[in-house]
Amino acid sequence: MFNFGYPPKNWDEWEGEWGMVHVKAYWGARAIYGPRTYYMVDLLPDRQTWEADTDDDKALADWLKDHGMPWLRKTAEEKKLPISEPQEIKLISDDGRFELRANTNGSYGYLYIGAIEKNLGEALAISDPADPVI
Repeated sequence: MFNFGYPPKNWDEWEGEWGMVHVKAYWGARAIYGPRTYYMVDLLPDRQTWEADTDDDKALADWLKDHGMPWLRKTAEEKKLPISEPQEIKLISDDGRFELRANTNGSYGYLYIGAIEKNLGEALAISDPADPVI
Protein backbone atom coordinates (compact mmCIF):
# COMPACT_ATOMS: atom_id res chain seq x y z
CA MET A 1 0.00 0.00 0.00
CA PHE A 2 2.56 2.63 1.10
CA ASN A 3 5.62 1.17 -0.58
CA PHE A 4 7.16 4.55 -1.21
CA GLY A 5 10.23 3.99 -3.34
CA TYR A 6 10.39 0.27 -2.63
CA PRO A 7 8.84 -2.87 -4.09
CA PRO A 8 5.92 -4.67 -2.50
CA LYS A 9 7.32 -7.14 0.05
CA ASN A 10 6.10 -10.17 -1.88
CA TRP A 11 8.67 -9.50 -4.59
CA ASP A 12 11.74 -11.59 -3.80
CA GLU A 13 14.05 -9.28 -5.65
CA TRP A 14 13.75 -5.85 -7.10
CA GLU A 15 16.11 -3.94 -9.31
CA GLY A 16 16.05 -0.40 -8.07
CA GLU A 17 18.29 2.56 -8.72
CA TRP A 18 21.05 0.95 -6.63
CA GLY A 19 20.89 -2.55 -8.10
CA MET A 20 19.29 -5.81 -6.99
CA VAL A 21 17.84 -5.75 -3.48
CA HIS A 22 16.28 -8.60 -1.50
CA VAL A 23 13.83 -7.02 0.93
CA LYS A 24 13.63 -8.89 4.23
CA ALA A 25 11.22 -6.46 5.95
CA TYR A 26 9.34 -3.35 4.87
CA TRP A 27 7.52 -0.53 6.66
CA GLY A 28 5.75 2.33 4.94
CA ALA A 29 3.56 5.20 6.03
CA ARG A 30 1.86 8.37 4.95
CA ALA A 31 2.26 11.01 7.66
CA ILE A 32 0.73 14.42 8.10
CA TYR A 33 3.46 17.00 7.55
CA GLY A 34 3.89 20.69 6.82
CA PRO A 35 3.62 24.17 8.29
CA ARG A 36 0.27 23.43 9.96
CA THR A 37 1.98 20.79 12.10
CA TYR A 38 5.11 22.94 12.60
CA TYR A 39 6.91 20.50 10.27
CA MET A 40 6.55 17.68 12.76
CA VAL A 41 6.00 14.16 11.38
CA ASP A 42 2.56 13.00 12.57
CA LEU A 43 2.07 9.26 11.97
CA LEU A 44 -1.44 7.84 11.75
CA PRO A 45 -2.02 4.20 12.75
CA ASP A 46 -4.32 3.47 9.79
CA ARG A 47 -1.82 4.83 7.23
CA GLN A 48 1.01 2.38 7.87
CA THR A 49 2.03 -0.92 6.31
CA TRP A 50 4.35 -3.59 7.73
CA GLU A 51 5.57 -6.73 6.00
CA ALA A 52 8.38 -9.10 7.01
CA ASP A 53 9.71 -12.54 6.13
CA THR A 54 8.67 -13.83 9.56
CA ASP A 55 6.39 -12.58 12.33
CA ASP A 56 9.38 -12.58 14.71
CA ASP A 57 11.47 -10.28 12.53
CA LYS A 58 11.55 -7.06 14.55
CA ALA A 59 15.03 -5.81 13.59
CA LEU A 60 13.62 -3.16 11.24
CA ALA A 61 11.13 -2.01 13.88
CA ASP A 62 13.92 -1.72 16.45
CA TRP A 63 16.14 0.22 14.04
CA LEU A 64 13.26 2.56 13.17
CA LYS A 65 12.52 3.16 16.86
CA ASP A 66 16.15 3.72 17.87
CA HIS A 67 17.62 5.42 14.78
CA GLY A 68 15.38 5.90 11.75
CA MET A 69 12.40 7.77 13.18
CA PRO A 70 14.37 10.03 15.57
CA TRP A 71 16.58 11.02 12.61
CA LEU A 72 13.56 11.54 10.33
CA ARG A 73 11.65 13.65 12.86
CA LYS A 74 14.68 15.85 13.57
CA THR A 75 15.73 16.22 9.93
CA ALA A 76 12.21 16.90 8.61
CA GLU A 77 11.61 19.53 11.29
CA GLU A 78 14.98 21.23 10.72
CA LYS A 79 14.87 21.19 6.91
CA LYS A 80 11.22 22.23 6.63
CA LEU A 81 10.81 20.23 3.43
CA PRO A 82 8.73 22.02 0.79
CA ILE A 83 5.19 20.68 0.58
CA SER A 84 4.48 22.06 -2.90
CA GLU A 85 7.27 20.16 -4.67
CA PRO A 86 8.87 16.75 -4.20
CA GLN A 87 11.92 16.55 -1.99
CA GLU A 88 13.45 13.32 -0.76
CA ILE A 89 15.58 12.67 2.30
CA LYS A 90 17.15 9.32 3.08
CA LEU A 91 19.14 7.54 5.73
CA ILE A 92 21.19 4.36 5.31
CA SER A 93 22.58 2.40 8.25
CA ASP A 94 26.36 2.14 8.43
CA ASP A 95 26.29 -1.56 7.53
CA GLY A 96 23.87 -1.01 4.63
CA ARG A 97 21.26 -3.28 6.20
CA PHE A 98 18.56 -0.64 6.78
CA GLU A 99 17.37 2.23 4.65
CA LEU A 100 14.72 4.90 5.17
CA ARG A 101 13.39 7.34 2.61
CA ALA A 102 10.83 10.10 2.95
CA ASN A 103 9.40 12.46 0.35
CA THR A 104 6.69 15.11 0.37
CA ASN A 105 5.90 14.30 -3.28
CA GLY A 106 4.54 17.84 -3.59
CA SER A 107 1.40 16.65 -1.80
CA TYR A 108 0.70 19.83 0.21
CA GLY A 109 0.55 18.16 3.61
CA TYR A 110 1.79 14.57 3.54
CA LEU A 111 5.15 12.90 3.99
CA TYR A 112 5.48 9.50 2.33
CA ILE A 113 7.90 7.25 4.23
CA GLY A 114 9.39 3.88 3.36
CA ALA A 115 11.96 1.78 5.19
CA ILE A 116 13.47 -1.59 4.37
CA GLU A 117 15.69 -4.19 5.91
CA LYS A 118 17.88 -5.77 3.26
CA ASN A 119 18.98 -9.37 3.38
CA LEU A 120 22.71 -9.13 4.00
CA GLY A 121 23.19 -12.52 2.36
CA GLU A 122 22.23 -10.94 -0.96
CA ALA A 123 24.19 -8.32 -2.88
CA LEU A 124 23.79 -5.00 -1.11
CA ALA A 125 22.62 -1.93 -2.89
CA ILE A 126 25.27 0.70 -3.45
CA SER A 127 24.50 3.92 -1.64
CA ASP A 128 25.38 7.44 -2.59
CA PRO A 129 28.45 8.57 -0.58
CA ALA A 130 26.63 11.82 0.19
CA ASP A 131 23.85 9.98 2.08
CA PRO A 132 23.93 10.28 5.86
CA VAL A 133 25.03 7.12 7.65
CA ILE A 134 24.19 6.06 11.20
